[in-house]
Amino acid sequence: MKRFLPVLLFVVVAFTSCYEDSVGPETPVFTPITLSESSVTVSKNGGTCSVTVTSDYYWTASTSDSWITIITTSGYAGESTLRFRVDGNPNSAERIGKILVMCDDYNISAELVVSQMPSEAASFTFSVDEATLTCQMADVQVSLSDAEMLYLAVTSQELEQYGVMGETKEELLNNYMSLLASNYMLYGKPDYWFVYQGNMADAGVAKTATRYDAEGKVTVYAVGFVPTETVTEEDMIFATAAQFVTPISVYEVPFLPYPKVTFDSEKLSHTVASAAGEVVIDWKLENPIKDTEFYIESSAAWVTATWADNKLTVKYEENALPVARQAKLSVSYGDYVRPVEVTILQKKNATAEPATTLKVTVKGTQFNGILVDVESSNADVVYALTYTQYAEDINWMEKAEQLLGKKNEQIFHKGNLTDYLIKTNVGNYAWYGYDYYVYAVAVDATSKEMTNYAGQTYTQWNVTQILTDVVASEKVTIDISKMPVVTWDLEKSGLVLNDKDYYVRDVEENSTVVLYFKVENPVEGASLKLNGTTLYDSYNVVDGEPVIDNEAGTITFKIDAFDASKTYHYVRPGFKYTNAEDDMWNIVTPDLQLNHVQAAAPAPAPED
Repeated sequence: MKRFLPVLLFVVVAFTSCYEDSVGPETPVFTPITLSESSVTVSKNGGTCSVTVTSDYYWTASTSDSWITIITTSGYAGESTLRFRVDGNPNSAERIGKILVMCDDYNISAELVVSQMPSEAASFTFSVDEATLTCQMADVQVSLSDAEMLYLAVTSQELEQYGVMGETKEELLNNYMSLLASNYMLYGKPDYWFVYQGNMADAGVAKTATRYDAEGKVTVYAVGFVPTETVTEEDMIFATAAQFVTPISVYEVPFLPYPKVTFDSEKLSHTVASAAGEVVIDWKLENPIKDTEFYIESSAAWVTATWADNKLTVKYEENALPVARQAKLSVSYGDYVRPVEVTILQKKNATAEPATTLKVTVKGTQFNGILVDVESSNADVVYALTYTQYAEDINWMEKAEQLLGKKNEQIFHKGNLTDYLIKTNVGNYAWYGYDYYVYAVAVDATSKEMTNYAGQTYTQWNVTQILTDVVASEKVTIDISKMPVVTWDLEKSGLVLNDKDYYVRDVEENSTVVLYFKVENPVEGASLKLNGTTLYDSYNVVDGEPVIDNEAGTITFKIDAFDASKTYHYVRPGFKYTNAEDDMWNIVTPDLQLNHVQAAAPAPAPED
């Protein structure tokens, strides 16, 4: 195992002098600061040392090395003793420090070089608890020769995340550890890297199938270092490394083979008769994990399943209803195999009487929906109405789940309906004149009141069973000829059309701007409104909000004084034509912009 090589630095003591009495006016005489030794060598255990200082003037001693403590910090003229203490060296390399002895009045000094012998390199042993080994987790034990040393373990996949450089694997690892120690706070995190102090017993090393090769090994890199700071918080140890004290050690954790489940994908969906029965699906499990079982979850109480002898046995009860029903099973093996879905579609009971009958009559269409009447045989049963572009059957159980609580697309009802409008999405569908089919179905459902992020309440339905066959109407076509259209009176409003946008030019300050509009095919209860909470006003030149008079067909803006420092003012109001429910949101007016170009400042009057 390669060790860090000790580095020895030699520093020559600089001899200078303090100023003494002059022999003559041009020739000063200096007396040097004298140290009895220019350098000292201290054992790895440290201790107290002393040297003799001879000087004609007052002196002070200082050091920038934290492991050296000066006991005698100053002395007077003549011969005196400099005493200092050296801490024990925890490193496997020699370290060198300096003490500066200085004559402050004359800015001259001498240096004492302090060298300390290296300690024996700290070491640790690493082992894996075979009894706890699985395909994802292993317990490791680490014994340290120095229980005060912090220990760091890293998985190999993390090396490339920080972009470290190196020619060899060892160089990469050293650079990676240095990067962590110098630039990042190290903290404990599962399946990443972790920091411990002292010996470790049953410390988990994890891998997952999504991040690592399922059949491969995980390489653990370990290094001991001297910390400068440690803080324990929620079982995590935060640390900043000062110096590495062990070479990097590499270990491979031999995880068990990953479990594997194979099956015939064509047998994961079954259509069964209305009578009770069972379906057996052959599955093969390889590399089973001890104390791990298959977990099976069913979406319906009438379907259950068990696992035994590499077979999944699915049992289903008799269907007493006159409609087909569907259930789904989610089958997983611990956390090791992703859930597999098994679908059971049971046919309807042809001899059963319908629980609920629905009669849907399409009476007509308008630009944003289809007008229908509905007759229900049971006023207490919830049913759903919707429309689709497609004539083929749809999975109503899934459709009902998708449409729960959605506004303007699906509403659940009870009892009869007269002249009910199934609203369509005006912008995406009706505008292009698509054909539609209306569907209805009765469901066994419960409801609860919900509140969305905007504080609005709505009814959330939980559909558990379809009670009737799907009721489908004939094809209908949305009548877009009656769609409301908002237009501007360009001449009366003084509007200019430019690249699909409308502009009001040459607006004067402290004035009133009136725009005129009209609505073709108006809808009862609908009106033109500001689109949003406010308009865009670049320099606040509009006094308040625009006033909209739907009866007169006018929009009035009051303009304040312009900002004389600006040469361009820009206002952009947006409008929409909608009803009280605000479900005609995409019937909007063309873009409208109010622009003013500040007149050039008048030329200054000529001087007399």
